[in-house]
Amino acid sequence: MAKHVDARGRDLVTTNGGGFPIKRKVRADGWTRARRQTFLNTLAATCNVTESCRAAGMALRAVYPLKARDAEFAAAWDQAIAEGFWSGRKRRNATREETNAALIKALAEAIGSAIAQGVRGWFPDARMGVDLNRVTALSEDRERLWRQVSGADFLSREEKRGLDGR
Repeated sequence: MAKHVDARGRDLVTTNGGGFPIKRKVRADGWTRARRQTFLNTLAATCNVTESCRAAGMALRAVYPLKARDAEFAAAWDQAIAEGFWSGRKRRNATREETNAALIKALAEAIGSAIAQGVRGWFPDARMGVDLNRVTALSEDRERLWRQVSGADFLSREEKRGLDGR
């Protein structure tokens, strides 16, 4: 469906009325461009139609007829859902990776501490610790941290290594 603007700058929507194009004004309290954009932005951020309608100030029952009659809006809707799905998936994966790294660190330190406590009776002067740099499962976490630290030009190489734990 083509979109047009009248002489006063109001949106006009071209619809198909029995094979003939009909121009009609978009209601001032209806789906304006700004409301459509708000709806689509919120949909891309949340993948939630109800929340998107609420953000746009429109009723849920009004959005589905709009999607059915406006192919351009329907395509933008599908694109917003796809973008929201993939960006949400990336955020969830990043959070999951951080959680896994924290769990692995905690487990490695707990196991190392338990072993050290267990052998303390036989070797009271021995010092034991866990070298997290040797834990393979944390290599991605260490590489990400090193990339962040190595970008700090105001730190010396030794200071960077100290922050990184190398």
